[in-house]
Amino acid sequence: MDFVRSLALTLVAATLVLAPPTSLASQKPRGDAALETELRRLAATLPGTVGIAVHHVGTGRLVTVDADRAFPMGSVFKLPVAIAVLRRVQTGGLTLETPITIAPEAYYPGYSPLRDAKNRAEATVTVRDLVETMMVDSDNTAVDVLMARMGGADAVNAELRAAGVPDVSVHRTEGEVMADLDGLGAAPAGGWTYSALVAGEARATAEGKRAGRAKFLADSRDTATPTALANLLARLDRGEVLDAERTKILVGMLDRNKTGGRRFRAGLPAGVRIGDKTGTNPTVGTYNDAALVTLPSGARIALVVMTREAGDTGAAAEQLMASVARTVYAHFARP
Repeated sequence: MDFVRSLALTLVAATLVLAPPTSLASQKPRGDAALETELRRLAATLPGTVGIAVHHVGTGRLVTVDADRAFPMGSVFKLPVAIAVLRRVQTGGLTLETPITIAPEAYYPGYSPLRDAKNRAEATVTVRDLVETMMVDSDNTAVDVLMARMGGADAVNAELRAAGVPDVSVHRTEGEVMADLDGLGAAPAGGWTYSALVAGEARATAEGKRAGRAKFLADSRDTATPTALANLLARLDRGEVLDAERTKILVGMLDRNKTGGRRFRAGLPAGVRIGDKTGTNPTVGTYNDAALVTLPSGARIALVVMTREAGDTGAAAEQLMASVARTVYAHFARP
């Protein structure tokens, strides 16, 4: 009997030692299941689909709601573009002081503080200035000019892969996205310049826009999952994507973002450090925020909320994001 009992104990111990790590890691820390339940409740208050990913940078704890579904990134795609540009700087292919001349036809006809500041005149600015306004102001001219300087979307994605980012890609400029949403068809010979987009918008029909937006939502290009973006932010914060100097530059730009005041930032206590990148496209019900939030302990949380087909619900979506941030912060800030 002693031999049998000893053998049984040995087998139990071996089972515990040899159990796959996922069998233990899949057990949520106490309270995380309750957090997930509350996040699901909040997500259900908005039309369409809502994806939420919460990634504790230090421990890897992950709480998600529909976070493995693909959502249009909107202007959140400027984050991977910035990573690609800064990696090119890191490896010597560019410098932050490299001058880039913007021709009048290279400006974006929609939202662009840079275009407004330059009165759509030819202007020469540095790579640093373009990355700064792309990230802090979410400037659409800046991202398109940077993508052109990088050599296009394929070159951006090559830098991302070299940085160890396998699951986030960019495919189109803001100008190309605008043309697709408006159902403008193939680009003219000279590409989607300022004048071509203005002329295309003038001839766009309501029917064409409806068809363009339906096609856009069915397109996997320029989409990402909340899980992938949260993981990207966590890896950025840990210094696994860029070197220390470039990481500090980009995280500082996230901290200075001016477009997220009514989203995550609105739900956090005053003084909490947060850096984020927003994305908005009401025509397809996209309202996004992707952030690094600092807890009282100094630990960091990567937090991502993305929506699709949420309708013209901008204010409600922003209230949802504020509520998510408030809930997540309270959960992880507890002693």
